[in-house]
Amino acid sequence: MLFSHEKDWESAIEFFEKSKREFEAMNALPELIQTLYEYGSTYLQRNQEGDREKAHSLLDQALEISRKIGANREDNSEKETARSLKLQAYESEEK
Repeated sequence: MLFSHEKDWESAIEFFEKSKREFEAMNALPELIQTLYEYGSTYLQRNQEGDREKAHSLLDQALEISRKIGANREDNSEKETARSLKLQAYESEEK
């Protein structure tokens, strides 16, 4: 995501929040999972006070949706599988 790479955090956050609302409205769950993952990663990269908690909340949402739609099914692309593994690794860090 260009805003994150350029460290334009406010633009990135605004973009992800808008995308999140749109994908929720469309019930576009795979896209919502990706958006939540990237959104959470943006907060982790920014690393200001309270960002870690926001990131964890977003990543938790992505993990929950991923589980609900069966993101580990055999027809996943490599990218989806890698993202799912990263989310699972995040979850195990929290325990």
